[in-house]
Amino acid sequence: MNKSHLQIPIILSLLILTGIASAQQFTVEPDSTEGVGYIDSLAVFNSIITNEWDQENLILWVKDADVPDQWLVEICQGTQFCWSPWVDSDTLRLLPNGEDTLQVKFRAIGNPGTGTATLTLTATADTTIREVLTFRYEARPLAVRQNQNDNPLSGNVQVNNVALFGGGSGLRIQLPGSTWVTITAYDGMGRSVGRIWEGQGYQGNQDIRLDFGHRSIPSGIYHIKIKTEHYGSIWTRVALLR
Repeated sequence: MNKSHLQIPIILSLLILTGIASAQQFTVEPDSTEGVGYIDSLAVFNSIITNEWDQENLILWVKDADVPDQWLVEICQGTQFCWSPWVDSDTLRLLPNGEDTLQVKFRAIGNPGTGTATLTLTATADTTIREVLTFRYEARPLAVRQNQNDNPLSGNVQVNNVALFGGGSGLRIQLPGSTWVTITAYDGMGRSVGRIWEGQGYQGNQDIRLDFGHRSIPSGIYHIKIKTEHYGSIWTRVALLR
C-alpha cells in the first residue's frame, strides 16, 4: 500500500484531536452576572476559570466597560492580584490543568446608576476560541432609614462640610434626636481609610472634626459615611488638603 495513503488518515486524526483539544482549552463559570447595591459600594463578581490543558495556558482578556461618571471597573486574577482600573487588556496565566478565580469589581463611587462590563477571553494559542461575559451592576442612592419611633416632625439626618475654628476640616451634623454616631472614611477606590469619629450625637447641630490621627493620608476627595444607631446612614464627600 502506498505510504501517502496511510498518512492521510493519520493527519486527519491529528487534526481532529487538535481541534478537540483546542475547543477545550479553558472554561469559565461565573457565580452571577447581575447585582444590585448602593452608591459608594464595591461589587465583586467571581468566576472560576479552568485550564483544560496539561500545559501552561495564556488567556488574553479585554475589558469593555460602560459605567457612570467616577465609577471604576477592575479585573483581578485570584484574590490577591488586581490590575489597575485603567488597564483594559492583559493576559491571564493558567497553570497546567489548574484553575483560578477571575474577578470583575465595580466600584460605584459618587453616582447612582447602572454599569456594565463586558469581558472577552481569548485563547492565545487559538484566537478563534473565546468566551464573552457581560456583567451588570446597579447602584441605588443611599436613603436614610427612619425608625418607627422617630418623630416625623424632626426631619432627617443632615450633614454639611465646615471649616472649624483653629483650622482643619469638619462636618456639621444635624440630628433629629440623640443617637450613637459612627463616621468612616473611604478613598476614591472605595477602600476604607478607617473610622475617624465615634460617639454620642445629640439633637440639633453638632460640629465634628475629621481626625485621621497619625495616619499618612494623602490629599484628595474622600467619601464619608455617617452611620447612626436610630436614623440610618448618610454619605457625603470632603476634600482633604495636606
